[in-house]
Amino acid sequence: MRYEKIAGKYRVFCDSKGQRDILRALVTAIFELSPFRGSLGASLTAEQADDFIHLERESHRIEVRGPTEAYPLPIADMDYVGDRVCKATLFKYSDGSFTVHLARTRWSQDREVLEILLRGEQIISCTNTYEGSLLDSIVQRYGHSRCSGESDWEFRKRVFPALYPISPERALELLLGSRARYWHASDRVMAEHLFFQLKSPQSEQLRRFAEGFADDPLVIRNGRSRCT
Repeated sequence: MRYEKIAGKYRVFCDSKGQRDILRALVTAIFELSPFRGSLGASLTAEQADDFIHLERESHRIEVRGPTEAYPLPIADMDYVGDRVCKATLFKYSDGSFTVHLARTRWSQDREVLEILLRGEQIISCTNTYEGSLLDSIVQRYGHSRCSGESDWEFRKRVFPALYPISPERALELLLGSRARYWHASDRVMAEHLFFQLKSPQSEQLRRFAEGFADDPLVIRNGRSRCT
C-alpha cells in the first residue's frame, strides 16, 4: 500500500497487497479512529470489515454508465457502526486507486485522512506497537517532539496530558504503547476507569495517571507474552 496527494486528495494505490486487503485495512482503520460513545478500543474482524466492501458494484456501474463515467465509484460506505460515528466513504478511481472521504467534518480532512492511512499501513504490516521512529512520527502530527535522550516510555508519559484532551483514545493508545485492540486486560481496566469515571480530567490528574504505572506497559505486556 502506498499513497500520494493528487489534486488535493490522498490517493491510495495497491502494491504487493490486493485491493481487498487494503480496503479491509482502511475500513478497520476508519472504525478504530472514529468518535464513539461506548466501548473503548473497539475493532473489526476481517469478516466484519468485508460487510462494508462492495467490489461487485464496479462491473454493474461500468455496464450502466460506461467505463468513463463509472468513476469515482463508492466502494465502501460506513455511517453509524455500533457505537462509532464513522460517516465515511471509500471511492475507487479508474486507475485502481482509492480515496477516503469523511462526511463527519466540514473542515480540512488532511490530518484525519492521513491518520487513517497510517493506521491502515500498520494493520496491513501487523505493526501493533508504537516505538522508535513510528512513535515519533505519530506524536509529531500533534505538534510534539522527543527530547534529547528521552526513552519511548518517558516520551509517551510526557506528552500524554497534552494529547488526552485532543483525542482520549489515541492518547491512551500511545501511553500504553499499542493499538487498543492489543491492550492487556489489566491495562484496559485502568484505561476504562480514566475514560469513563473521570470527566474532563485536569492536566495534573493525567500526569499522575501516567506516572502511576510501575513500568512501561508495553515492556510489561511483552514480558507477559514471552511467559505464555
